[in-house]
Parts: sequence; structure tokens; C-alpha cells
Amino acid sequence: IRVAGVYQAAPVRETVLAAPDSAVLAEVLVGEGGRVAAGDAVARLRSFALEEKYLGATREADSLDALVRAARARGRYDEAAQLAGARDEATAPRDVLADRLAGLTLRAVTAATVVTPRFQEQVGRSYDAGAPVVRLMALDSLELRIRLERAGATAVRPGQPVALLSEAG
Repeated sequence: IRVAGVYQAAPVRETVLAAPDSAVLAEVLVGEGGRVAAGDAVARLRSFALEEKYLGATREADSLDALVRAARARGRYDEAAQLAGARDEATAPRDVLADRLAGLTLRAVTAATVVTPRFQEQVGRSYDAGAPVVRLMALDSLELRIRLERAGATAVRPGQPVALLSEAG
């Protein structure tokens, strides 16, 4: 059977990498058309508010650590133990903030191609938390959707093997 029709090709897998926090696109590591492997960094975002919180939490933990060392040096072990507990409590929020900052580096979850138009030109753009930043598509597998238009179309059944012949124009 030979049947003519219009078709659309679409990738089977598409991934959208979103901003995990409100942030600014600071660096594009792989531009439009670039291929990435699973785990590769695609872009880096910056959140100045998050960085400020992290620095504040780091200063607090570092100050408490200095007080712990000073108390131990003076032989005040009870005071040092109490300060160490406070330091450990201050370290947990700092570690959470460090993880959130690390999450601002967007990484590919599978091998794919960057398909966001003019992605390199987006540097400096602000994104709200959850907003899409970059689209990736696996172009090694495509799904074809064919709209059959002529005689013989009713004889075609789902699952039948096909040969696709494309004509320009």
C-alpha cells in the first residue's frame, strides 16, 4: 500500500530543567544545539539572596567554632561543650543552604541536546522558582505522527511497519 500524508516528527524524550530557587542565569555552559551526557552541567544560576543567607550562616557557625576553641584553650570544657552544641545547630542550616546553592547548577538527567532557542543570550535573565530555564531533547529517537489523506488510508492499521519517504516542498 502506498499512502500519502503529512507527518510531524517529535522527540520521544523531552526534559525541562527548572530553576530550583528564584535566581538569575549567570552562565550557559552548553548552548543551543550542544549535546550533553547524563550528569553534565548545562547552566549555572545565581541567587544573591540565597548566597547572603549562606554567608550569614557560615559566619555564625565559624564564630561559634572560634568560641569553642577559645573555651577549650582556657580549660572551660563545660562551656566548650555547650558552645559546640550551638555550633552544631548552626551548621545544619548552613549545610542545607550549601545544598540549595549547589542545586543552582542545572544538570542533564539523560543524554540529550539543548533545544532552547538562543539559550546563550539568556544570561542575566531572572527566573522564579520552578520556572523553566532550558529544554533538552533526546534526538536519537523520534515519534512520527502521520495524517493520512488519500485513498488507502483506511487500510493502514496501528503497529504496521512503514517506510517513510520524505519529499521536500
